[in-house]
Amino acid sequence: MASLEELNPRQQLIVFIVLGLGILGASEYAWLSSMRQSNGQIQQKIQALKASNAQLRPLAFAAPALMRSNQFLYNRLHQLEKVVPAKPRIGHFIAVLQSQALMTQVKIRQVQALPPQPHQFYISVPFHVMLQGGYGQIAGFYGRLAHLPRIVNVRKITLVRTTSSPLPAAPWQTVQADCVVTTFYSQAGVHPVPLHP
Repeated sequence: MASLEELNPRQQLIVFIVLGLGILGASEYAWLSSMRQSNGQIQQKIQALKASNAQLRPLAFAAPALMRSNQFLYNRLHQLEKVVPAKPRIGHFIAVLQSQALMTQVKIRQVQALPPQPHQFYISVPFHVMLQGGYGQIAGFYGRLAHLPRIVNVRKITLVRTTSSPLPAAPWQTVQADCVVTTFYSQAGVHPVPLHP
């Protein structure tokens, strides 16, 4: 076989063109092969996204109902926090007692906070309360406590007439009432304790 130098210029040119085309073809093949591989990976991602979208499409139709359900649950939680608040606001509760006393024309003579008592899911906070007013007014005060949005228990009620008389107490007579008023707060983050070990 003749060397490249022995070939005439026209033959040399043809050899260079053939070599160039071969190199160009090989590089094009390598580039197209990498592009095919890249396209294949992109197609797989597209198929995965389409499958994911197909799974999530029913949720898109259910989203308005889920949002309404979430809003309902949020409102319900807000109402329940009024019944059993999460944060102990003792001053606020005493102000509520005072406002109920003012509405029924009962005088609160003393409010003494007793030690809180923790339970499994809540904390009870009792207060020793001393009231003075008419019998009917004090009954009205207790009735108003029963209609508060939050849970309030009244126990250990003792009524004493402030004026001595051999006759039974009348609704208009002034009496002094001692009682224990208990309110409740939820314990956030408390996990239930098993009933049976």
